[in-house]
Amino acid sequence: MSKNLKRAVIYARVSTLDQKTIPYQVSELKTYLKNRGWSCESVFKEIGWKWL
Repeated sequence: MSKNLKRAVIYARVSTLDQKTIPYQVSELKTYLKNRGWSCESVFKEIGWKWL
């Protein structure tokens, strides 16, 4: 394994109706990581609606 390899984990969460969707968040973050040469090790998704 290369010492220069950067690894990341994505955590996407939606808790209100006006936030971006989880698939949108994951897609944007994967693009961010790819553009920096980082590896995405895992994706965690959570839907946590808050009814106020």
